[in-house]
This record gives sequence, C-alpha cells and structure tokens, in this order.
Amino acid sequence: MAKLQDLMRENLRLAMLRIAAEVPQGFVNECVLLRGVEALGHIISRDHLLTEIAWLEEQSLIETSSVQRLLLVKIKRRGADVASGRATVPGVERPEIL
Repeated sequence: MAKLQDLMRENLRLAMLRIAAEVPQGFVNECVLLRGVEALGHIISRDHLLTEIAWLEEQSLIETSSVQRLLLVKIKRRGADVASGRATVPGVERPEIL
C-alpha cells in the first residue's frame, strides 16, 4: 500500500500538470503555479515546487525556460495526456474520469 507522502506527491504532480494544461498556450510561471497548487491544498515551499518541476521535466511531461529570473513551465503533449487521463505515468496520480 502506498504511503500518504507518496499519494500526496502524486496528487501534487497531477495538480501541476492540470494547472499548466489550463493556461493559454500552456505556459505558466512558477509563482502562478505555486499559488495554484496552494489553492488546491498543497502548501509547499518554492524549493519543493522546483524539485517537482524538475521531476516532471525529466519525465518529458513539461519543458521549462527562463525569462529574466522567472521560470516558465510549458506542458507537453504527453503531459496534457497524463493530466486528462489519456495516458499514465508512474509517480503521477491518475485523474478520476467521470
């Protein structure tokens, strides 16, 4: 059985992907992403957010770029598929599809 910490991490990753998928052109900056996950009940540090961004990028679900000192996150097609439940990735919660 999965630990609560693992379940929370998987849910956080799904939330991050869903937020990125809802933004026009799929771009979201780290500040908006942090506020978005906080609004969904994940109170995390900026460092924790950056760690999860790096993990999602390693899985080819997002890509990042920088504008001045601000990190931008762009969802990739595979990330959008995971966010919608059309694909699965171990370590990301599968959304409930009604």
